[in-house]
Parts: sequence; structure tokens; C-alpha cells
Amino acid sequence: MDIKTVFPFDFFQDEVIVDTTKVSIHIHYFFYSKEVRSVQFKDIFSVIVQQGVFFASLELVDKFFSEQPIIVRHLWKKDAIKARRIIQGMIIAQKQSIDIRTIPVKELVSKLETIGESR
Repeated sequence: MDIKTVFPFDFFQDEVIVDTTKVSIHIHYFFYSKEVRSVQFKDIFSVIVQQGVFFASLELVDKFFSEQPIIVRHLWKKDAIKARRIIQGMIIAQKQSIDIRTIPVKELVSKLETIGESR
């Protein structure tokens, strides 16, 4: 999954990339200037979505940097909610030692959303 912040509210669009092993956050400061932070699912303490009318913020709290959560603002509300569900689903799948490599991507995304939806 790959989501970006909404332009023009965030002129240099930040990006959240969720793959099968980690969550990567690309914070863009200026042209060709960015910070990339990656957190493995096993190291994520919590995932929080703060919702407004149209937009939402996604906050990742890392076990090791709990005083400095990673916050991505100005995401579309539906994208932030979907990302939280997928991240929660991946955390649960890893804790239960589920091998996700054999599951097709589209099926995997829907299963992870279902698993993460209840948390």
C-alpha cells in the first residue's frame, strides 16, 4: 500500500508505504530533500488515526522511540483508516506466525483489513 498526503495542504507530499515487512514514512521537506523512517511491524507499539471531516492523521508509535511518534497529517480519511487496518492486520499476522508469502496480494490486503478492523 502506498498513500500520499493531500496537495495543496501539504505542498511537498509525504508518503506512507506499507509492504510485507515494514512501514516506511517519507517526509519531504523541500525539492529533493526528505527523511525516510522505516519501522518493522514487530517494533510498532500502536497505530492511531485521528479523524477530521475530510482528512486524517496517521500516527505510528515505535517501541524504541515512543517519545517521538511518527505523524503524517493531511491524508484522505479513507486512506488513513485503510492503512491503519492493514498495519494492525500485519502486526497480528506476524504475532501469530502466519506465513503471508503464499497469499496473493489482493486477497492478502482484504484479509489484513478484516483482521485489523477489529482492533
